[in-house]
Amino acid sequence: MDLNYIYNKILQSTKENLLYPTAKNIGDTIGGLTELILAAINIGTTSTNGYIRKSRQSIINNINKIPEKIRILLN
Repeated sequence: MDLNYIYNKILQSTKENLLYPTAKNIGDTIGGLTELILAAINIGTTSTNGYIRKSRQSIINNINKIPEKIRILLN
């Protein structure tokens, strides 16, 4: 017997009731795994961004320590 024939004879609402919960569970699982993987990447990015901000502020502070007369001559 042809499976397409059987599948086509099943009512659309029955197909949705049978397939929707399974598809939703699979989608939720894949979404959770993706979120877990991306969270690890995000932690690294956040740490790097903090380091960059701290370094940038340190450079700005060091430049501000140079007297203005000398800063003008350097430009």
